[in-house]
Amino acid sequence: MSPKRASQASRPGQSRSLSKMTDLDPMTDNKSAARSPTSKIAAESDADRARRPGFLIRRLYQIHVALFAEECAAFNITPVQYSIMTAALLNPGMEQSRLAHEAGVDYATLANVVTRLQKRALLRRIKSTTDKRIRGIVLTSRGEKVVESVHDLASQAGNRAIGALSPEERKTFIDLMFRLVEAGNSYGRAPLRLDPRQAADKPVRRSGGQRARSRRRA
Repeated sequence: MSPKRASQASRPGQSRSLSKMTDLDPMTDNKSAARSPTSKIAAESDADRARRPGFLIRRLYQIHVALFAEECAAFNITPVQYSIMTAALLNPGMEQSRLAHEAGVDYATLANVVTRLQKRALLRRIKSTTDKRIRGIVLTSRGEKVVESVHDLASQAGNRAIGALSPEERKTFIDLMFRLVEAGNSYGRAPLRLDPRQAADKPVRRSGGQRARSRRRA
């Protein structure tokens, strides 16, 4: 061992500090691992873990995506693509960033989807009449036919996803989901324009945390 390394290894308190750090490391704390059967997580039953809101929301979304793919297999379209195409149909020529607010997706996702759909001749980009740097989105005649054809199939997929509920329960469930989305809208990766009174050409306000996350992703 070199004198420098020997000096570093013999610094007062260094071995105790390293030992203390090791004791705090959950990956190396054997005592903590031994106590795990009595931890809060282990104390939960399988039923408790299966009723976590986030887990259930993600699982129901997976079920819906599978049902959507089954119903719309002939058109080779995803729920996100359908949402963007529907928004473009209702807002012809809308600029991409605002269209993202209508569909509730981030700009990067929208740009990627638009490129894919453009290659399939389902939509096209057009130049703004007021600013040549801005591109609007319009569906082609083929894209409009696809949206019209998928509409009933997409509704059927949604109905199947909540098919275990009675008509009254479905209404209540959707009302509660809307309330949760409305309350937490600013926390999503992308804002969604929920209020019909808000003009479609006005940007949706984002929270400070959401703006910070967007800057980090950029």
